[in-house]
Amino acid sequence: YYNNMIRLIQIEWYKLRHYRPFWFLTGMYALLATVLCSGLMLFMEFLKSKGADFRGFSPTMIPLYDFPDIWKNIIFIASNLKVILAFIVVLSIYNEINNRIVRQNIIDGLSKKEWLLSKLLFIGAISGSAALLLFLTGLVVGFIYGHPDSYASVFQDSEFILVYFLDVFTFLTFAMMLTLLIRRGGLVIVGLLMYAMMFEPILSLILYTGPD
Repeated sequence: YYNNMIRLIQIEWYKLRHYRPFWFLTGMYALLATVLCSGLMLFMEFLKSKGADFRGFSPTMIPLYDFPDIWKNIIFIASNLKVILAFIVVLSIYNEINNRIVRQNIIDGLSKKEWLLSKLLFIGAISGSAALLLFLTGLVVGFIYGHPDSYASVFQDSEFILVYFLDVFTFLTFAMMLTLLIRRGGLVIVGLLMYAMMFEPILSLILYTGPD
């Protein structure tokens, strides 16, 4: 079973290693996630230079990067970027459907179950890489700007990274399902954008506040 999983991952890699949208979107996500998650303090310093204050306190005194609050703060920012990763899933699957690569894979001996498993492994790899990038960014930025009391405080609440992994994995799986059902890449991308920018924040607000 383990060897079969490795084989399926290798098949996905061979498909994507020369696929330019994959590298472009991956690079875009990595750049934006790193810059936005590590640039909050620069933004606060900019506000300070403009004379902004919060009830007499300098914006730079807000503990954005102090452990363990840093994990929640950077995850809040990065959660808005998961739609970029969803585009990778949509475009790669739509490309296979449009170019009949799926049919060719099945003809070559790959079962439908294995094809679906390969996509889930691909989604898991993307989600895991995104979570690892966020974890490393949090550690570096936290040690630069934060003031950890102990090594225990550094990893306190770091399980939110796992929550982020599950959030991204679920969203990307949802994107895959839509692509397989609708089979219109552009329409799915528009739908995901609307969901991520409009419907999901409203649903989150409703679930957070609860019924009146």
